[in-house]
Parts: sequence; structure tokens; C-alpha cells
Amino acid sequence: MDRNDLERFRRHSGKGATLKLESADGTVDEFQFKPLSVDCLPEFVYLASVMDYTRDQKKKVKEIKQKIRAKEATQDELDALLDEYDEEANGRLLQRENFKIIIGLIDQMVENSYPHLSKEVRSDFIMANLNELQSILMELNQDMSKKADQKILAKVEELKKRRRDAQAK
Repeated sequence: MDRNDLERFRRHSGKGATLKLESADGTVDEFQFKPLSVDCLPEFVYLASVMDYTRDQKKKVKEIKQKIRAKEATQDELDALLDEYDEEANGRLLQRENFKIIIGLIDQMVENSYPHLSKEVRSDFIMANLNELQSILMELNQDMSKKADQKILAKVEELKKRRRDAQAK
């Protein structure tokens, strides 16, 4: 592969993201992170769907609270919704395994971006900057997840159409 071919692939391999961190002495350092590799896609898509589910829950709870204030819904409706979400949250969202996925994806992102770091240095850096790194992880890879979701949904619709067509015959 010549240099031009390699450059063409790099131009279309996803943009990086910069994380700026300020130390206790006021020094600001910039870190450039690369997107995850394709082998991380299943874990990332799963994680993104869990986060989307959580965001949807919060939105629905907020809407019902507004309806209660406007006397368009009852406290019982809110309680039922919260009970439903609590059961699912305990089952899906607060699992130790999900947190391991987050840590693993962040670790992979840092390792891809800074392969020369030792596991110990990487681990310390991740622990000290977990929230910021989680934000960068989502920012960098959200498009990848959306594209995968769109392809999956398109395939599901195609299969549904085939089934309807077959049933119509």
C-alpha cells in the first residue's frame, strides 16, 4: 500500500476528539483521542442503548411530573411509572457488568490513542479522569452507534416487509 492509499484511509477513519484537563497547579494539558475500533462496536452500541433508555426514562418522568402539576395526571400514574423503571433499572442499568463495559471501552480508547502507556499509567489516568473520558468516549463514537442502529432498523424493516409479502401470497 502506498502513502496515498494510506492517507485516503486515514481521512475516512473518523475524527479524533481533544480533551483539555487542568491540573491542580493550573497547567492545562490537551489529549487527543481516537475513536474506538470496529471490534468494540457491539459493546458500544449496547452501552449507548442503555444510556438512551435512561435518558428516555428521565424525560417521561419529567413529563408526568409536569402533568401532575397541571392536574392532567395523578401521583399514582407517576408511582406506577417509577416502579416499572426501578425494576428495569435494577435489572439493566445498575449492573456491575455495564460499568465494566464502560471502563473497558475507555481503556481501549486510551490505549488506541496512546499505545506507549503502561497499563498502570493508563489505569491511573482513567481513574482520575473517568467522567471526562466517558464524555469523550460518547462524543467520539456516537455517530458510529447511530449508523449501526440505522442499519439494524433498516434490516428489521426489510425483514418485516418480506414477511408481509410472503404472508400475502
